[in-house]
Amino acid sequence: MPIALDCRYRPGGARDRLPIRAVHLDYMIANQARVLHGGPSLVDGELVGMYLLLATDDPAQADDFLAGEPYARAGLFAEVRRTLFTGYLPEPREGFLQELRREASRAVAAPD
Repeated sequence: MPIALDCRYRPGGARDRLPIRAVHLDYMIANQARVLHGGPSLVDGELVGMYLLLATDDPAQADDFLAGEPYARAGLFAEVRRTLFTGYLPEPREGFLQELRREASRAVAAPD
């Protein structure tokens, strides 16, 4: 399971990132193989952080990635949430969602 990082800026962090944005982008370019998906996080059109889905389930590798990430090194994040991501879409294998649907129906129909 990939590790998801939800990195939320501290107050002023979105603005303060601008002088080092090129360095951040260089880091992302150099580490593309380590990131499955990534991009900015917006709330009501306002930039609040970034969200990354890392190609690892190893917390130490996620910590290593963040240790080198320029925004993290600059202290721009007030909070970083790290969770394991279980992807259902696209389906990891054909029929996966139908299997889940059948299990859900059985669970509701099963007596206690």
